[in-house]
Amino acid sequence: MATVLKGKYTVDKMVQHRIALQVSEGLAYLHKMLIVYRDMKPDNVLIYSLSLSEVVNAKISDYGISRFSTPDGLTAQEGTPAYRAPEVIRGETYSFKADVFSLGITLYALVSGGRHPFDDYDYKTEMDRVIAEGHLAPPITQKGCQPWPDMQTIITSCMNQSPDKRPTSHQVWERLKDPEILGLRESSQYLKAQL
Repeated sequence: MATVLKGKYTVDKMVQHRIALQVSEGLAYLHKMLIVYRDMKPDNVLIYSLSLSEVVNAKISDYGISRFSTPDGLTAQEGTPAYRAPEVIRGETYSFKADVFSLGITLYALVSGGRHPFDDYDYKTEMDRVIAEGHLAPPITQKGCQPWPDMQTIITSCMNQSPDKRPTSHQVWERLKDPEILGLRESSQYLKAQL
């Protein structure tokens, strides 16, 4: 996905939605199988097609550091810097909700043309630091995106500092399945408020 987003391709909102839906469905399946993925990022999402006529557009890849969840959670600081949840960066116990935080960053990149929410920082270690310190990601509109309130809400909830306040991957998938997410209802209200 990272290559597609940084390339010459234009990924429209419908395709972005389809990719988000398929990635969240894949993550929900892994969690249902009690697997903590631990490395969700754009580089680990394979894009098969940008055509809406295709059944499969995206799949999660690279399961090298995935682990079965334990009743007490995991503590190893695995994952790619700048894409890890705050609890992982700080060396705290974590589980499936750490993947959901990383999914939020991945969705942010998807809708912002490959931009990381904290790409104002030069190094991934600096990005890790601001994530661990609880800095909030700027709205996607600050990265040059058109308003997409429903997707912004999903991203913000995924990137909540508290794992207990994040949705499950299944809840993200369910929200993305709602046809209203592509509606213009809230976008038009946002635009009116800006005028």
